[in-house]
Amino acid sequence: MKPAPDSLAWLRDENWQAVIAEPSKLKPEIREHLLEENRKAEAFLKTKTSLRKELFAEMKARIRERDTSAPLPHGAWMYYEREIAGGEHSLFCRKPRNGGRGHVLLDGNREARGKPFYKIGDACHSPDHKHFAWSEDNSGGEEYLLQIREIETKKLLKERITMTDGSFEWSRDGKSLFYVRIDEHHRPRQVFRHEIGSDITSDVLIFEEKDPRFFVSIEEFGGGEFIGIESFDHSSDKYYLLSASEENATPRLVRERQEDVEYNLYFDVARRRWLIRDNEGAQEFRVMVAEEDDITAPDKWREWLPHNRERFIEDLSCLQDHIVLLAWENALPCLCVLDADGKEVRRARFSESAYEIELIEGFEQPAKHLRFFYSSMKTPGKWFDYDPASGRKHLRKNEKPPGDFSSRNYKTERIEVTAEDGTLVPVSLLYHRDTALDGSAPLLLYGYGAYGITTPAGFSPPRLSLVNRGFVWAIAHVRGGRERGQAWYLNGKRKNKTNSFSDYIDVARGLIAAGYTYERGIHAWGGSAGGLLVGASVNRAPELFCSAVAMVPFVDVLATMQDASLPLTPIEWLEWGNPIDSDEDYKTIASYSPVDCVHACDYPYVMATAGVSDPRVGYWEPAKWVVRLREASTSNREILLRTEMDAGHGGTAGRFKRLEEIAFLYSFVIETTRRNR
Repeated sequence: MKPAPDSLAWLRDENWQAVIAEPSKLKPEIREHLLEENRKAEAFLKTKTSLRKELFAEMKARIRERDTSAPLPHGAWMYYEREIAGGEHSLFCRKPRNGGRGHVLLDGNREARGKPFYKIGDACHSPDHKHFAWSEDNSGGEEYLLQIREIETKKLLKERITMTDGSFEWSRDGKSLFYVRIDEHHRPRQVFRHEIGSDITSDVLIFEEKDPRFFVSIEEFGGGEFIGIESFDHSSDKYYLLSASEENATPRLVRERQEDVEYNLYFDVARRRWLIRDNEGAQEFRVMVAEEDDITAPDKWREWLPHNRERFIEDLSCLQDHIVLLAWENALPCLCVLDADGKEVRRARFSESAYEIELIEGFEQPAKHLRFFYSSMKTPGKWFDYDPASGRKHLRKNEKPPGDFSSRNYKTERIEVTAEDGTLVPVSLLYHRDTALDGSAPLLLYGYGAYGITTPAGFSPPRLSLVNRGFVWAIAHVRGGRERGQAWYLNGKRKNKTNSFSDYIDVARGLIAAGYTYERGIHAWGGSAGGLLVGASVNRAPELFCSAVAMVPFVDVLATMQDASLPLTPIEWLEWGNPIDSDEDYKTIASYSPVDCVHACDYPYVMATAGVSDPRVGYWEPAKWVVRLREASTSNREILLRTEMDAGHGGTAGRFKRLEEIAFLYSFVIETTRRNR
């Protein structure tokens, strides 16, 4: 269907592609509008400057300014990251494996000097340990510059590879690397091979995806033996493989794309075979196995781990003697240890009611032990080496905040709220042990619920600044994520998208009924697609919320999904629907798109954020939304917009700058709570 005329279309700079790369190119009249909005937001919290400083100081005090990551061994070296006092960015370092002094390979603080925005994307040494490559974003627009340094001499090589998506993989001999280039629409479409020291104009095109509905990514397998090229959308995959050892290797197709079939590859080095995680006829995924040379012959694959409706398989790690499965059961992650034939031999046990787990792959494969990360909403992050044979966990690093922090001061829960249709929605909760659960506590309700992304119930040091002031922090694991598996995702996607919003609203009402908070005591909080969740929910049930904090919110869904020139639109049609070709999709999106569903009502306080160089959600979406809300609201509660003029989708870069941004938003939450009492 044809888009309706938009009186606020002027807010979108027609040269938005140039603005992503150089925010200074934004039209003067648009820049002044955004700056005026920033002044309004600052004025609202002008009297709370001391509170913002207090919040920032608290959050900064919970960071170890001098810190070192748990090193990973590779050959004669141990590689790690280091933080220094006052440093915004990491230092990438190495030290001799057998002992000795470490040295810096890349100092992010030095590279960031004089730049309004700086963020390191990927960073890694070559397999021969002679070179170090890294990608950097200098605008927030996610157009990464790839550079290479000679480690021994510290000489920066002449090649500057521009317009990459930030990812790269080394060849086996370290003499070349593979990278992904983005096109003029900011879409990752091409894979190139670059020979170290050569002119970038001679880089070889290895693969190109010409269909704008699919993006391209690369990854290494088997500790760098193979390079995988994935062409994907939100419901299907197609892989190509090439040897990382052969200079002129060409990609081999693994399996043709099948609609609604996703698959991932894992190379089991110890047994020289491939494991394939796929969902063909197995909604919650199964695992197939193929001999090394049979990976491109799908008819020779055989089932290794069958489908189980009660277990969603998320990831695998192939160790020397075992396979470890990261799965989700009953909305919680679990680690299952399997033998070489797929038989479960034990599980890693965790005592807390809600937590997060992440598998960490090392440089050397096959590894004897599994390294994984663990945290909960009250337990700081811990890095373990897990022995699958004995079940023992060896602590390698503890991220406990400095000072007098004690997890005993906090309580965390996992509860379920019954949605309107009878579905049980998981909710993770954190609060101080002295907070009375008598219906008097303000509550921050976070949600996302899109793309099948699970929201971990992990630790966040800044979060404690609200919790210590009597707030309850809640995560609504609404449909659209994968906390309850693939079915949970599909029930919050496309025609079922409104389930995400009704879940969020039902959770809010359930928390009020259970005494965790009170009506108009809830602060809706979400970013990007989570901002859509916040915007749609506030339109539907404004009476529940004290405020809505929507960070770079995807709120102009209908217009964006009708504009195929935008970076994400073609690939996003599978997630939200295509309103250009489908009247049904048009009606579904129009029924919830926040900008299009604004209506006269008593809206809560609103704080929206935006980034001028954002390639994912155009800054004009929250800008339009705020104008529409002000026009329609029948309350006197402020509706505000704060735009980062030199940043993109992820907001400001740098660990302390990011804390300043959070302190601003937290002060808004605290102030609106006070005003609404």
